Amino acid sequence: MKVAVVGATGMVGRVMLQVLEERKFPVTELIPVASAKSAGSKIVFAGNEYTVLTMEQAVALRPNVALFSAGGDTSKQWAPKFADVGCKVIDNSSAWRMEPYIKLVVPEVNGDVLEAKDMIIANPNCSTIQLVAVLHPLNKAYHISRVVVSTYQSISGTGVKAVRQMELERKDEKGEMAYPYAIDKNCLPHCDSFTDNGYTKEEMKLTNESKKILGDDSVQVVATAVRVPVDGGHSESVNITVNKPFNLGDVRRLLHETEGVVVQDNPEMNIYPMPLFAKGKDEVFVGRIREDFTMPNTLNMWIVSDNLRKGAATNTIQIAEYLLEKGIMLSCTAQEQNTQKVNQEEMESTNIENTETAVFASGCFWGTEYYLQKADGVLSTTSGYTGGHVENPTYREVCNKTTGHYEAVEVVFDPAKISYEELAILFFETHDPEQKNGQGPDIGPQYRSAIFYENDNQKKTAEKLIGILEGKGYDIATAVLPAAKFWPAELYHQDYYDIK
Repeated sequence: MKVAVVGATGMVGRVMLQVLEERKFPVTELIPVASAKSAGSKIVFAGNEYTVLTMEQAVALRPNVALFSAGGDTSKQWAPKFADVGCKVIDNSSAWRMEPYIKLVVPEVNGDVLEAKDMIIANPNCSTIQLVAVLHPLNKAYHISRVVVSTYQSISGTGVKAVRQMELERKDEKGEMAYPYAIDKNCLPHCDSFTDNGYTKEEMKLTNESKKILGDDSVQVVATAVRVPVDGGHSESVNITVNKPFNLGDVRRLLHETEGVVVQDNPEMNIYPMPLFAKGKDEVFVGRIREDFTMPNTLNMWIVSDNLRKGAATNTIQIAEYLLEKGIMLSCTAQEQNTQKVNQEEMESTNIENTETAVFASGCFWGTEYYLQKADGVLSTTSGYTGGHVENPTYREVCNKTTGHYEAVEVVFDPAKISYEELAILFFETHDPEQKNGQGPDIGPQYRSAIFYENDNQKKTAEKLIGILEGKGYDIATAVLPAAKFWPAELYHQDYYDIK
């Protein structure tokens, strides 16, 4: 699998490389990417040296997946360009998280929301990930009404500039400041910038992202986020009110059985989560589990996790692993095989020289391909673009309605088993040939109905069928056009419904 790590020279990017290697992610070709300033530098992965590339160079290589940790502005500019070439993007910035059409994912919590059509996937904020990992099973069992969380967040969450500030302060040296005050021997109730409601952006991320991931707007979350002079992970003091009575033993057992969560809760033996021991680990640790004696149906607990790993790099890679495991994202080899999927028995029994090709456009090519490829005698189908004036268009360009292309399907078939007329009849039966400038809810010139004929016989067949339908009173909008250059669509569009 071709894997791009965007921001490969940064703090999270370097941890991504480490986690990819540790988890034995199937990397067949690594594409390290960074800013133009870092391009040309070298990084080491799995014992091999790689040259850091620019964004443009990486997009041209068409990776299968791009793991982004390069900031929101960079992601907004470049994530769509990677997606346009069929690359799944998993982004660590806040750029996409609250977009309604973008999935915000912690695989153990809501991985099941992911679909093949999701080309840009958002990785949640570090403090949110560890919180919802624990809230999720509790919400399913007891239904949470309210959460009050105070965070104690590592300086590494700010970045290398903050780490250097603390290192210099501990040496009594002056240097560039990441924070408005000293961080060593101090706590700053100031994570990210303040908003109009008096809360910081970090605090509001905990509120908004938690609801989106849990899929439950009734869960009220309010936070105070504090930066502390710690290197190793974020800690959270969490107060949770639920709607049902609970037993502490059942709560501990529930959390113990939750994937990705480790219960460390034996205060008598001084066993409880700490960033000192969470550093370098992928799990979310929870302890100090106790009833709040001031409120009914309320729990207190302490949650800790390595913010650079589960809070960033590990969760990103776990999303990629989930996509692979569920067949939502295929390896390069599997994608190529899927794109060229052919009924092998039919091919072996068919004289290849006697095959014919047909091209049909009937709205979104996912559905067109789905019906045509099921016909007996069809050897292969390819979703793509035709009838336009731009060479090798991308899906985004076609959707922008600037290229003149139709979404179409190229069909290779055995005329001894299915005739062109039978395919054309199937084409008319599986869409609305009267609808102009679209199909169903898909409106636009790329969704027009058309038959692209390869020869006079195909043209005559198409015109005959249209004449029959018009004779029955149908107002046919289907265009009959000479075959034009057919450009295969991105890999993720091929056999879409089978993959899904």
